[in-house]
Amino acid sequence: MVDIDHFKKVNDSWGHLAGDQVLAAVAQVLAGQLRPYDIAGQFGGDEFAVLLPDATEATARQVAERMRASIANMNPMPGTTLQVTVSIGVAVGIPIGENPGTWSPSPMRPCTQPSKPAGTGSGQPHQPRGRAEAALAMRRRRLPRPD
Repeated sequence: MVDIDHFKKVNDSWGHLAGDQVLAAVAQVLAGQLRPYDIAGQFGGDEFAVLLPDATEATARQVAERMRASIANMNPMPGTTLQVTVSIGVAVGIPIGENPGTWSPSPMRPCTQPSKPAGTGSGQPHQPRGRAEAALAMRRRRLPRPD
């Protein structure tokens, strides 16, 4: 799970058009870090879910760190000082072969919470406490692949 830090402040300070640009820029960075069979999509207003099939926890953490660093270094609005950071949570063990349409959206949200006390722009592993907590919904939209 990828959560944009202080996204409400972006909308409040820079306007909703800037918020939309930030969402699009984050989505582009995330999509650019994926393998052909990985999946990423917008999960909520300022949250994205990323599925990395067959990835180990170590690999998922490396990908999460690349994503975090790339987003921290991006310039979503050229000509401004707007900076964006994200908090990323990693969970392993999501059941393979389940229908994504049946996954529940709420159990994965806690996976970014361990990174919040560490400060914005951080990432921490999340240890799911069972199958229900490891479930994930990609109910919004899948990110397009960069050309």
